[in-house]
Amino acid sequence: MRVGTGPLVIVGAILVAAAFQALSGLAWAAPLPRGGPPMTLDQFMNERRPQDQRILDANISKMRRLLQVTADDDPQKPDFYFRLGELYAEKLRTFAAQARDLESRIAVAAPAERPALENQRRGYENGRQKWLLEAVKAYISATKFRTYQRMDGVLYELVQLLTSAGKEDQAREFYLRLQRDFPTSTHLSAAAIALGDGACGARRLDDAVALYERVEQLPGEKLRTYATYAKGWCYLDLGRVQEALESFVTVVVESSPSPLRQEAMKDVVRAYARAGSPERAWDFFRKVDAAAASAMMRSLVARYRADGKSAEAARAAELVRAQGLDVGAPGELQ
Repeated sequence: MRVGTGPLVIVGAILVAAAFQALSGLAWAAPLPRGGPPMTLDQFMNERRPQDQRILDANISKMRRLLQVTADDDPQKPDFYFRLGELYAEKLRTFAAQARDLESRIAVAAPAERPALENQRRGYENGRQKWLLEAVKAYISATKFRTYQRMDGVLYELVQLLTSAGKEDQAREFYLRLQRDFPTSTHLSAAAIALGDGACGARRLDDAVALYERVEQLPGEKLRTYATYAKGWCYLDLGRVQEALESFVTVVVESSPSPLRQEAMKDVVRAYARAGSPERAWDFFRKVDAAAASAMMRSLVARYRADGKSAEAARAAELVRAQGLDVGAPGELQ
């Protein structure tokens, strides 16, 4: 199945009504176990920063009051819904970050401390789900105003939020509407990546690859590098190691220094260890990044060991020592 093909099943008021019905109550699925790349799109774009919660709550109250006193025929009303959706989405990101932080603490906590921490984590998760639902409802309210100038932004936010909630069928309908009604929107690529990340997390890897490739094909697309990186992880999980390696190398070669490029360098080593021989590794890594080749070789030794390839690890270690380097020395890939 390829996402984005076939007729648009739900349009206009039918889409809104069906979405509200699907979102009624708090019967939200738990977040899907994350597969694929360790770096998310938000981390790559580095656009989301936490806000002061008191200011955020005050802004939410202000926006709710504005909506109560604003007539439905006021041209500002859809924008108020949009801005309220943004505020709710910021609240859910705050709760999600707190839940993730507690997961890390639970993993290293003493057994006696874990029940209280787990109970606290569930509270944050319930808060995340509450604000997720509120954000989706606000954005859906904005979709009722068909002439709203920022409608493509509303549709993108719905794709992103619904995908993160595991509601991919509803997310896909809003994506198709975005694609149909706003074919030149700057939000199309990010929406496709959101669906791709959802498909990747649900282990529908071929669907994810198709969506990432759609972004890669857009001329001048700023998210192309991330799409290539994420596609590489899909290939890796599919066992298509050569294609994964090519994707990661493309990110390294075509990118300027960045956290994403650093992750891709680690993944070049990860993919190479699946199928490449130690004897060819030096030449290969020098072609990818000559300055980082020694660090990549040391990382390859560790990766072979982690993958249970002790013979390859030993041969790679000998090659490192032959260059006068310490196999155990930390490198920039660690």
